[in-house]
Amino acid sequence: MADTNVDPDLEYALEKMRDQRPGYDEAEVFYEGRPQEVFSTAEVKRLLAKSSLDELRNINFSKTAVTAILDLIQVEKVIVTHPDGRPHEEAQQALDALWRYNKLDLELPKLWEKVSVFGDGYLFVWPVLDDNNNIVTVDILVNDPRSVTAVYDEERPRDLDYTLKVWCSNRTKGKEVHEARLYYDDQIRVFRTKAGKSPTAVSSWEHVEDIEHEYGQPIHHFSIPYPDHYWTYTPQLVINKLVIAHVATIDHQGWPQRYGLQDPQLDDTSSQFDADDLDENFDPEDSDNETRLSASPGAFWHLRGYKAVGQFDAANPSAFTAPMDWYVKAMSQTSGTPMDYFDPQLRGQVSGEALKVARAPLISKANDRKDILQAGLKDVFERALELLGFDPDDIVVTILWESTEPDAIRPDPVDQELDRTMKVMAALNELSSAVAVGLLTQQEARTMMLQLQQLVSGETVEKRGITA
Repeated sequence: MADTNVDPDLEYALEKMRDQRPGYDEAEVFYEGRPQEVFSTAEVKRLLAKSSLDELRNINFSKTAVTAILDLIQVEKVIVTHPDGRPHEEAQQALDALWRYNKLDLELPKLWEKVSVFGDGYLFVWPVLDDNNNIVTVDILVNDPRSVTAVYDEERPRDLDYTLKVWCSNRTKGKEVHEARLYYDDQIRVFRTKAGKSPTAVSSWEHVEDIEHEYGQPIHHFSIPYPDHYWTYTPQLVINKLVIAHVATIDHQGWPQRYGLQDPQLDDTSSQFDADDLDENFDPEDSDNETRLSASPGAFWHLRGYKAVGQFDAANPSAFTAPMDWYVKAMSQTSGTPMDYFDPQLRGQVSGEALKVARAPLISKANDRKDILQAGLKDVFERALELLGFDPDDIVVTILWESTEPDAIRPDPVDQELDRTMKVMAALNELSSAVAVGLLTQQEARTMMLQLQQLVSGETVEKRGITA
């Protein structure tokens, strides 16, 4: 019979998961470019909805702060050695097989993305058994932080106490059944809800069974303090508002509103109209009647007693584009993302060295991120190899990453060769000048020229004395 008593660990973890969910949802909304527009008044919201301007897709700059860092995080290869540095060929083959089996070249970028977007990501490491309960391989699966949460020891915050994973095991509409599992180092506690019961209510859960195991904590947590685009939320909202307001004025710039003003001293010609010209069914209080002073583009405001005509100028586009540029710059500064990621045209306007300086904060951030991810990934691979029977004291896993510096600022071999040639020519000119004024003899100049040629060609010169 199911146990209906509330498990304190389950209750605490479910509450933590509920508390984290709004932040995850907000991060996803901004990453996908779907934040709700903030309106100053209900009237503005109504007018934009009337013109369907509230349904415009946003120009998503916020996502750039995430993609910029993800472009610089790629695993080149993973090496397994003995503690003394010798290659561990058997373990290397096993790890290479795990890499192929779990398609980690495709799955790890998904993990990096979840960490970057949500601030958290999880890898589930669990052995695959044959019919005789022998371990044949190991599953390494990416888990979404919205369905998993980690609970750490209060006394030792670095130590993972247990983890919770929740998912829907029966998706039949109206009869959903949710399953929750608490993962400990040596035990799994399984809970389920009754069909149709809300998984957010602690009372919906019933204890089903406990599963003993000897595989250690299977869920590995990867975490950063904030999502990479967290500080871009406010600038993105302002940009959305500027875009919508600008679009609302575009038609008025092409077809401005016009007006005509009559001289009040002119005769009123309205009396010349017969009553038959008027619609006898006209109701001045009917809300469906259109006013003669229409705010639509190209409308003419018909006023009595014309003595002048004119048009209403639409808002200047710079009133929207100039602030937008400022908020994009603010987004760049707050997120540590170089401006050339938001405006690729800037890359062709700066030299490689200047671009390197501009990229320095992002590269530093990427290197710090690699250190965080590397520690967790190293634990995952060492744990997986241990499950396959390798002695944990005899294996050392090393993660090698692709270069952090983008191609645009890496040294170009052709440029390097040209730079060396120019330096050699300058040195030869200096030697000739030194001989001409008597500072060096021709023999000394020839010796220095020979040493210079050897240095440029990469040869080693083991001589003391005058050097180039």
